[in-house]
Amino acid sequence: AGHFSTHRSISIPEVCRASVFISHTWGENFEDFATTLHRTLSPERVVWVCSLALDQNSDIAGSLHDLDTCPFSVALRASQRVLAVTDDSAQALSRCWVVLEAHLARLYRKPYDIALPDDTNVDQWQTLREKLEVLDVTNCHATVAKDKEAILDYAARAEGGVSAVNDMVRQVSRFAVQRAELMAAATKGDIDRLCADIDELRTWTSIRGRTALHIAATHAQV
Repeated sequence: AGHFSTHRSISIPEVCRASVFISHTWGENFEDFATTLHRTLSPERVVWVCSLALDQNSDIAGSLHDLDTCPFSVALRASQRVLAVTDDSAQALSRCWVVLEAHLARLYRKPYDIALPDDTNVDQWQTLREKLEVLDVTNCHATVAKDKEAILDYAARAEGGVSAVNDMVRQVSRFAVQRAELMAAATKGDIDRLCADIDELRTWTSIRGRTALHIAATHAQV
């Protein structure tokens, strides 16, 4: 991709360096997944998606013996921010890897956002909120049983144990939902929601760096 980039003044490795780590589940609808990324991120953004970035025929499990140095953790640390992509089922929040990635985002101080195929759907955000209230990494699922065992072992050894990991993930996810709800309010022109917290409104920007006013104007709400 770097060879065809219009950014000739930037080196190929820099052009191809992912700036957004995508946290997601394999069970989601691919069309919804691609649509969400296209709508949420600018075309110039380079993303890291495990299903595309890792050789699925290699010994991935063998690289997970140390979660601090596994490919997921390395890629997340090198990225500027994390975007969790889910759908109306909020299935992603019931997956061990997604929960771990939310924890790592907070641990490494990475901005963390959640996106839906339709961010203006209030019912879907309510479903997400309900999932967050009962989120517990011990009840989450993984395709490979050993992955869950490794993640639970990692959580148990973390400062504060599993309970602290759960609290941290709930906190970062709730904040992401609040950010997304403000995005939805700007898109729909919901003045009451936008003015509910003026300080939040003044400092808020979308992943693309747009203010609420910019988004509202884009959607003919101003």
